[in-house]
Amino acid sequence: PIFTLLYVANASDRDPSGKIVYTFANTTQTTFAINSTGYLILTEWLDAEVNVQYRLIILANNSVYVANQTVIINVLNVVDTPPQFTPPSPFNVSVFDNSSVGTPLLQLQVVDPDIGINSSIEFVLPLGSFGGLFALNSTSGLLFLNGTLKGGDIRSFYALLVMARRTLYPSQNTTGLALITVLDVNSVTPNFTSPMYAFSVLENSTLGATIGTVHAVDSDRGSNGMVTYTTSGGSPFW
Repeated sequence: PIFTLLYVANASDRDPSGKIVYTFANTTQTTFAINSTGYLILTEWLDAEVNVQYRLIILANNSVYVANQTVIINVLNVVDTPPQFTPPSPFNVSVFDNSSVGTPLLQLQVVDPDIGINSSIEFVLPLGSFGGLFALNSTSGLLFLNGTLKGGDIRSFYALLVMARRTLYPSQNTTGLALITVLDVNSVTPNFTSPMYAFSVLENSTLGATIGTVHAVDSDRGSNGMVTYTTSGGSPFW
């Protein structure tokens, strides 16, 4: 805190009547102060993110001679600012549903004003990864696909909570949202629910009469999952 005593200068004078007065060689700095008896105190708040070291020259003056001493003050960093995502959350991500496992989705980045070892950052998914569908590299911050996006239980949209936290005490963290939109690719071939259909029809049936129904399924979503039916073989009856 301000007015903390940092150092006491001590110079000797062989003249028993000599009185030593202490001052700074640089009289323009305002971060520190020294009184005439050599007590060096802090007069302004320190910030290791701005300056990690100060070099002061103290003068000892007995009105005839002047001696000097260099004092180096190292500012130790304290964890006092949480890391921040850049760019800020939310993060909009799109991925095709036929993407392979390991496809990169998002590279998380943080700005951490604290320096040195206090800047050790770990990336996590604090609320899970939708059953392992997504994964996050804890060191690099790379979010990637860890499962397949094809299947009946796959959504078209995911909101994934991501976190960057310091690994040292006191731990501080920041959270963000990765908004992942799954884009459908028409990549699935429709399949009939039966390998063969057999129908019977009366010979006197009228034109347009229904003789049976076939059914096929397509696991693609939306319009890509719509199935249309045609016939082949050139039969004159349908």
